Amino acid sequence: MRPMSVIVAAAALCALTTVPAQAAANPPAREVEADIQASVQVGETEVSGAQPVFSPDGKLLYTAERDTAAPTRSNIRVIDTSTNKTRSLLRVGIEYQTVVRLTISPDGRRLYALQSGGQGVSGQVNVIDTAALQQVATITPPVTYGNSSFGWMGAQTISPDGRYLYFTRNGAVIVPGSPEQGTVYVVDTASNSVVGSQKVGGWVPDDLVISPNGRDLYISAQSSQGTFPSTVRHFDASTVPPRLLGEVQTSIGPSEEIGSLALSPDGKRLYAMGVYPGALHVVDTASDKQVAAVEVPNSGYWRPIALSHDGRRLYVADTGPDKWGAAAVTVINTGTATVDSTLVGFDTEHQYSLVLGADDKRLYVVGKAFEDAGQGKGLVQVVRL
Repeated sequence: MRPMSVIVAAAALCALTTVPAQAAANPPAREVEADIQASVQVGETEVSGAQPVFSPDGKLLYTAERDTAAPTRSNIRVIDTSTNKTRSLLRVGIEYQTVVRLTISPDGRRLYALQSGGQGVSGQVNVIDTAALQQVATITPPVTYGNSSFGWMGAQTISPDGRYLYFTRNGAVIVPGSPEQGTVYVVDTASNSVVGSQKVGGWVPDDLVISPNGRDLYISAQSSQGTFPSTVRHFDASTVPPRLLGEVQTSIGPSEEIGSLALSPDGKRLYAMGVYPGALHVVDTASDKQVAAVEVPNSGYWRPIALSHDGRRLYVADTGPDKWGAAAVTVINTGTATVDSTLVGFDTEHQYSLVLGADDKRLYVVGKAFEDAGQGKGLVQVVRL
């Protein structure tokens, strides 16, 4: 996750000559009115806000927000998916720190809420007991960066067996113009202690994802020179700390940042979503080479993605508006690597995260509501697919 203060203007997408697959222009996507079944008003949401997560049985949805009454604090909201009503609310962590990632353990007993940190303040992972809905532990990285505004913590994932939690932190900027490499930390979830760390090869780690077998860890990161483009690196997660295996070969352009990653259920395809501007890069994980690229319409900085559980559809939320001034969701057919349709008609001017229900029949989209729809606060819209 990259602080908004270091966003730079983007240039045109340019493919590497060693990678044959480039983003092909799509014909205009057919627009489909989103079948919105419910809208749940929540606290303020942000462009860097956490993607919601479900309990393993799908009965509860956990979202992160700024507290409406005390905007310097963050909450975890628990939504009952059978009624689309708020069941409970928990204030977590420290003041002035956004919850940028939520991760739930495979057994559903622990929820990990990552706060980013910032100038003079270390970020932290808040460990929540979901049965009691209370914070039971705090995890912090072993090194702090004093008054540097960098060193933000921004991405997080958990191993399929729940044994290890991984989170990233930006590199420090001790010498202006020469940022250090970012780091991925490994946490033993039994003791909530950091047991290993590894440099990621780039300054700002934006996202990370682990394979279903728990052996392959992919991390996207901005250049160690503090400039675009992003690179995606492949690590062996069977060791602690993870061991670098190599760099994924893609047509990521010189001004492109990879903000979101997803892996297919069988682990054979890696999807890397570029921003400002950007394409969806499709990678064969057997070779770590790009096999396709999809130009995604609309625009905007932050473009979170959600992959269906059968791997057949990928959904891209967009902070940029459709022709009515509302945010849209692009639907991509992963079998053909083409844009299938664009979902429109949302009550949000920006969309910051989205997640699919376990049966792939409901899409939950989180964004900033229009002033007349939600007093400028957050909104979770439930879309029937």
